[in-house]
Amino acid sequence: MNKLIKRIKSIKPKTKKLIVILVILILFGTTVSRCCFGNMNSYIEGLNVVYTPTKTAYRFHHWHWTDIYEYLVFRLSNKEEKIILQEVENGNWSKMTSEHVDKLDSLEYYDVLGYFYRYHKCYICIYDDQNNAIITNSDKTIYLETTKWIIFLYDTETNKYYYIYQSL
Repeated sequence: MNKLIKRIKSIKPKTKKLIVILVILILFGTTVSRCCFGNMNSYIEGLNVVYTPTKTAYRFHHWHWTDIYEYLVFRLSNKEEKIILQEVENGNWSKMTSEHVDKLDSLEYYDVLGYFYRYHKCYICIYDDQNNAIITNSDKTIYLETTKWIIFLYDTETNKYYYIYQSL
């Protein structure tokens, strides 16, 4: 520890200022990135298929090129959890079944979802954005049914909400 303190003291004042400025710029960039890209876009909210969190996601990814692939992961509050559980009774959410697990496995979203959905009590809504229809309980695999889909997944055990949007 003493060696580290001596090393820090030996850094020139101009270099220290540069390091501080770089750290501030990195923190600022990270904050702006989370605010711009870590929120549900207004198009998805406007669809009003299921409840969508309005806060910033703690994990997200956006890829927009010839196809679109984006996901957001939220930790929900108790209030948001109650909203979703009420929607489960009245809305478009379905309890996760082995058929849903097979659909998700075929899409290979392990980097986003991991494998928890196989073992936890989860609710899911799969929306066909191309035909404006819910296809959660369809017998077909998702990519045979549509080329633009939205997956909403809520894990009751970890209290996490997953949103995945993809087009081919």
